[in-house]
Parts: sequence; C-alpha cells; structure tokens
Amino acid sequence: SYIFKTKAENPDGLASKNLTELVIKINPPFWRSWWFYTVLILSAAVLLYGFDRERMRKKEEIQRMRSDIASNLHEQVNSALNNINILSEMAKLKVDKDPQKSKEYFQQIHSKSHNMIIALDDMLWSINPENDSMVKTAERMKEYVDSLMNRYNANIDILVEKKVESLVLNMKLRHDAFLLFKDGIKSVVDAGAKNCKVHIGFEKSSLLYTMQFDNKGCDMQKLNNLFNSQDMQKRLEWIKAKLNVEVHKSSSTFELHLPIV
Repeated sequence: SYIFKTKAENPDGLASKNLTELVIKINPPFWRSWWFYTVLILSAAVLLYGFDRERMRKKEEIQRMRSDIASNLHEQVNSALNNINILSEMAKLKVDKDPQKSKEYFQQIHSKSHNMIIALDDMLWSINPENDSMVKTAERMKEYVDSLMNRYNANIDILVEKKVESLVLNMKLRHDAFLLFKDGIKSVVDAGAKNCKVHIGFEKSSLLYTMQFDNKGCDMQKLNNLFNSQDMQKRLEWIKAKLNVEVHKSSSTFELHLPIV
C-alpha cells in the first residue's frame, strides 16, 4: 500500500493549506500470496508423505522377496538333507551285503550335496547387494556357459543384448531369470546337444531366452520329459513364464518368455 500526497504553491511561494492524497494499493503476485504459501506447504507435506510411503513399500517388498528366497532356500536344503539322510541310511544297510548298490547310493549323495552347494551359492550371490544389476547377472550367465562347455565338451555361443544389461530388475526377478537360464541350457547339454546358440533379448516387457541347438546326438525324448515335467510346469506357472518349442529335422529351438513387469 502506498499514499501519494501533493499540494500546490503560488508564485510567491505560499503553500496551499489543502493536501491531496491518493491511496495506491498494488495486489501482490500470486507467488507472494498467503494461499500460495499454504499450497506450497501442503504440497511439500504430500510429497514427503509420498516419498516415505514409497520408501516403506520398497522396504516391505525387499523384505518379502528375502522371505521368499529364504523360504525357497529352506525348502531346497531341507529336501536335499532329507534325501541325503535316507540315502546314507540305505548305503549303510547295503555296504556289506551289496557293495555295488551302496556305491550307487554314495554317488547319489555326492550328486545331491553338490547340487545343494550350487543352489546355496546361487542364493547367496543373488542377495548380495554388489550383484544388484543385470550386467552382473549377464556376466554370471557367461561364466556358467564357460563351465558347461568345459564339463560337457560342448560349443555354446551366447549373446546378451545391451538393452538387457540396462534393465533394472528386483532381486527375485533376477534370481528367477538366472535359474531359468541355468535350467534351460543345462537341460539341453545334459540331453547330449553339442552345438548350441543362446540369445537373450528384451521384447514386449519380457525377457526372451532363445536356445537353438543341433538335434544330432541329442536325446529329444529326455529333453521333452525334462521340459514337460511337473516341476518345470509349476515353476513356469509360478513366475508366469511361457515356453515355446519348435522341433525341426536337423535343429530345434526353445523360446522362453519371462514377464518382468
């Protein structure tokens, strides 16, 4: 608010007794009004509340994922230990009467304990914050392929698209993606495939695993039984993944779609 005051003087320098006043009021800009400050305060409060709620939601989501992983780990370890315990008891009973059968039981114990160690290693690797990226997951996939090539004397070419490495996935999705990859490629080489090409891409909000291999020397019946087993079907259903199989005369292709949203 302003007041403009004025008065007149005659040529002799005598001032008028009358004083003219003009009151000037300037409306403030909206960003200096009381209601704007109120809106700012309320907006800041809403944002802080939203940030805190999102933080708590992510914290609960991570806790839920850890609980799921811990539950799966407990189930796998418990199942493996029970099997090992049963096999060890049977091996003890057969050690004198049937040494050959006892030897078979011990081989099964070795195999199951080895698989349990690998499962534990995968779990611990997945929950390690240092591995919280698809770049690290892609590197581990390539390392696993190298180990398979050495173990099975197979030729496996793997290509991971750059946009896959840039994806941001939560802990559980990365773990599921890696385990599906392992199960798929190991099943193929276990069945006898010697030449295999693996492509990992991203298509329509899904990770796409494509495995193409030569049929020569491959036990297709064994492979078909593995991919159509109840365990595999339950697993695919649980994570809402889809498996497409194309069998040709000289080669076959498996396509696995894993939704990530």
